Amino acid sequence: MVQIHLLLEGEVGDPIRVAIVDDEGGFRQVVRGWLDGADDILMVGDTRSGQEMLRWLHEMRPDVVLVDVAAASAAQVREMAACAGVIVLHGAGQEPLVLEALRAGALGHLEKQDVRPPQVLAAIRAVSRGQAVLSPRLAGHILNEVAQEYRKGNEKQ
Repeated sequence: MVQIHLLLEGEVGDPIRVAIVDDEGGFRQVVRGWLDGADDILMVGDTRSGQEMLRWLHEMRPDVVLVDVAAASAAQVREMAACAGVIVLHGAGQEPLVLEALRAGALGHLEKQDVRPPQVLAAIRAVSRGQAVLSPRLAGHILNEVAQEYRKGNEKQ
């Protein structure tokens, strides 16, 4: 299927090129529908695994990749992040995988169970500008981990 994006009067620059990596085909279709409605975003591809995405990454040339943490390893996220802004998607209890993906270079995350079209679009736009996107829940989790590491460091002194 060939997708054509016409720049409308008033639009500035090229659309944000987005790809999705998620092992759930239904979820990919839903997100594709959300993205197809945005004038400034062009869906360039979707796949079910990080390995498949790495094979097509240079051909698709996405600006942003949405990646389910269960569908790609941290090493794969690192490779994707070298070419595009990465937003990881996760479900309940996957915070350790999200932190690993953030350490590998992901710029943001979205919680799959709570994700809505405005959040996805805003996150894509922010990450395409190099900005980080974290939910208050994950930010709290990260702060707790940093505080624990700080306390452990002070106990050793």
